[in-house]
Order: sequence, then structure tokens, then C-alpha cells
Amino acid sequence: MNEPASDITPRTRQCAGALPEPVEALRGTSPYGPPAASPAIDLRLDRNEGPMPVELREAIENIGLDAMRDYPDQSPLERSIAADLHIDPRRVLVTNGGDEAIDRLCRSYFDGGSTAGREIVATVPTFEMIERSALLAGAIWHSVPWPDETFPLDWIRDAAGPNTTLVAVVSPNNPTGLSASESELVDLARSLPNAILLVDLAYVEFADDDPTPALLNEPNIVIVRTFSKAYGLAGLRVGWCAGPAPVIDTLRAAGGPFPVTGPSLAVAEQAWRNRQRLLPPVLERVRAARARLTSLLTDAGVQVLPSQANFVFARFDNADEVRSQLADNGIAVRGFPGHRDLSDALRITCPTEPADIDRLLSELSGALRHAASRSETNPLPSEDDLL
Repeated sequence: MNEPASDITPRTRQCAGALPEPVEALRGTSPYGPPAASPAIDLRLDRNEGPMPVELREAIENIGLDAMRDYPDQSPLERSIAADLHIDPRRVLVTNGGDEAIDRLCRSYFDGGSTAGREIVATVPTFEMIERSALLAGAIWHSVPWPDETFPLDWIRDAAGPNTTLVAVVSPNNPTGLSASESELVDLARSLPNAILLVDLAYVEFADDDPTPALLNEPNIVIVRTFSKAYGLAGLRVGWCAGPAPVIDTLRAAGGPFPVTGPSLAVAEQAWRNRQRLLPPVLERVRAARARLTSLLTDAGVQVLPSQANFVFARFDNADEVRSQLADNGIAVRGFPGHRDLSDALRITCPTEPADIDRLLSELSGALRHAASRSETNPLPSEDDLL
């Protein structure tokens, strides 16, 4: 029997076992993940997780079966957020955590390198997923140091060029806790009208001021928010972004139709509707713990950056010793091994339970004295003096 005619020219087959190579941006890259902790750790202050209000625990317990059976609908939450912000719902997109919004933005405007030469300018240190998402999408990365409380507005503008597509600022910043003012962010956006300014506001609830309304008045700013931090819902993976309608339309098209589960949306809607009642007690406890932790470290001669987040970032003469000593006593804090500019730093999430903050301060003062004695430095004040 004759073979059917075909216009397809046979191609050389690959050798057996020769799988395709991954894209260049992923070769040799380890997956992002939270730091591991030993089973002896019972107080995790290394992940910036917040406490969950009791009312939200009740909302979780009362989730109906429909939320698990039906395909989820995120539009009610988007409409609620938009109504409270006095903007069109088309300008709000609910995402699978804030990091999915960042990833969509990078994939939408860098396009795997086919849009040759497009650049991102970002302050550093910063949230690690910004650089990962940008490089994987084919962006050219430019970083601007933000080492102290002076926001590097002029440095960012100087680093930007005609091919700058995205500028990224996390405020309050992760991992430092530093914050840019509303006027600085607006000035930055207006000075770079042909670029999108991504402002990650994941920790803004803990700050003294919230620039969200002013930022949403600008035609080239996209803000990213999350339910993971102040609301204590990190495990539900609910975030959202808001910005110009054409940009949000693009981001909506860049992802799947159901990025967040029905049960997660149900709890997030409860959290958003009741936020003015639920959040103040949580924020008050975080700010009180932040003040006590900052005071202890400052009195001990440790360099502490002024934090507006739910953590404190400090630089030590012997960061590894302090972190190890705390771990030996069951407390995990975030170190940055392998980060050249952060090797002397620790990021400590502020506990909100009175017993936990008392324990942290006690163990930390002991760890500081222990590290000082190991380094043969002058003894630090006693625990009673520090507390």
C-alpha cells in the first residue's frame, strides 16, 4: 500500500536521552524557598508571618462546600477592594499572592527577551522574587543600592534610560524595613513617564503612612498588596494589584482564569470587609514589639535600620554567632549567608504574643553577650539592663 503524500520534510531526530536544555536564566539557579529550620525550633521569626485574627479562624471553619466544589470567582473581592479605593474594578486584579502579580508584570513586559534590550531598575537589597521574575522573563537587570533611610531617588533616575520598562521599589522594603515617602514615589513615577513603576506594598499596614490612594492617581504606577502579612493569611496565597486599567487588563490576560482557590477567596473577603476592626489590635502589638526590639539592639550597640515593617533589620559584628545561639534556644531568625552585602545582617520578625517577645528579648540579650565573649570583645550590658 502506498504511503500518503506529505509536504513535511523529515527532520533529524535528537539522540536518545538528550532532553532540551532549560532557558539560560534558569541554568544553575536554585528554587526560591524559605530557610529550613531544625525540629528544635519552636519560635519562627524568620519568615515575616503575622498572627491570624480570631474572627478569621472562625471564617475558615465556616467555609461552605460550594467554595470547594465550584470554580472560584474573584470578582466580588476585586469589586470590594475597588469600591473602598474609589476606583473602577477593572483596575484591580486578585492574584496568587503578591509574587504572582510581580511575575505577571515581568512576563507581560519583558516577554522572554524577544523585546530586546528592555531593562528593569530596582533598589537593592529587595524581595528576591523581583529579580528572579525579571531575569527569567529576559529583562536586563540594573540595581541601585538603598543602604540607609535616605531613599535613592536621584540614583534611580540616573540609572534609568530609554529602554527602562519597569522600575521596582518595595516599601516598606524587604529585608531592611526602610520606607520611601509618598512624595518620593510620586516624583519618581512622574520623572519616568515611559516606565511602569512597580511599588510593592506588602508591609504597608505596619507603616505610619499608606501611600496607596496617591499612587493610584498616577498613570504609570502599579501597586502590589497581600493578605499574607498583616492579615496572617500567608498559607492562603491571596494578593492583589491595582493600577492603570490597560496595564491591569494585560496582567489579567497573562495568567490563568482561577489563580486563587474558592476557600482562600472566601476568607480574604471576610478579612477585607472587616479590616478596620481586625487589624488595629494586630498592628498595635507589632509596633510595640518592634519598638522594644529596636531599643534592646540599639542599647547593645547594634546598628539597626528604622523599620516600618513587621520585622527589624540589624547589622552585627558577629551575625552568625547570634543567629546560631538563638537557634540553639529554639528561635529562628533570618540570616543571609551567601549574600555579600548582607552577611553581617539579621532580619527578626516581631512576635506579637507577650510571652514570645519577652522570650526573644531575653534570649537575644544572652546571645549578644555570648557572641561578644566568643569574639573577645568588651562585655555587653546585663540582661536586666537591656530589658
